[in-house]
Amino acid sequence: MIFKKITVREDDVFKNKLDIVSTSKEIFKKNPGIIFYPITGALLSIISFVLLIMISKGSGAVILALILWYLLFNTIVVFFNTASVASAKIALNGGKPKFSDGTREAFKRMNLIINWALFDGVFSFMMGLLADLKLTKAFAYAGEIAWAFVKYFIVPVMVFENKGVKEAIAESQKLIKKSWGRSLSGEFKISFVSMVPFIIVLLILIFSSVLKDEIVTYSLFVITIFTFLLGSLINFSLRSIFCTVLYMNAKGKIK
Repeated sequence: MIFKKITVREDDVFKNKLDIVSTSKEIFKKNPGIIFYPITGALLSIISFVLLIMISKGSGAVILALILWYLLFNTIVVFFNTASVASAKIALNGGKPKFSDGTREAFKRMNLIINWALFDGVFSFMMGLLADLKLTKAFAYAGEIAWAFVKYFIVPVMVFENKGVKEAIAESQKLIKKSWGRSLSGEFKISFVSMVPFIIVLLILIFSSVLKDEIVTYSLFVITIFTFLLGSLINFSLRSIFCTVLYMNAKGKIK
């Protein structure tokens, strides 16, 4: 069991130079079903977008539909992120999570998920508006970076501690102060690993375009899109697992 493998070490996992990203990858390899959370979320987002646009097109309320979809999209992302973290929690404790296990835990926290999705969505939207103004552009960019750090552990805090928005933000802020360096390093490694196949195929695509072979070029173009989407899904899953392991370490749940 992964959790037991970590806990038997005498010192802190980082002092023993245990690569937490490798641990996250190991969890993902043993529980590949976690990738179905972002897949389902992506499909629901696309379906909801199409339905809202179709419904609003005749009434002329397209702008309202886009606003509703933006809020719904945020809710869907937080919901399946919560499900991913819940499954990672089960895996770290030696269990074998099913798809329904994660969604069940997410549904239990539906009120927290909706509150956080709305709060984060409105805040991010406001930062986006400020970024469009010359006088506040620098402030908005700095605010977005700071906000990304502050909210880093929000979902694990909701899953493990069932805290509301205000309490979760305060707790996440405390935790990120302890582990911001590890967070940055881990995020970079995960993004790099997830995107390597896409970069390789993209380079091959560029090279093939020089050869002017249409069949090869079109085939590689399709493969490039596929590897990019697959890399994005893997990135979402690995980041959820990584964040969970990092949270458990920061809270002293892994020693």
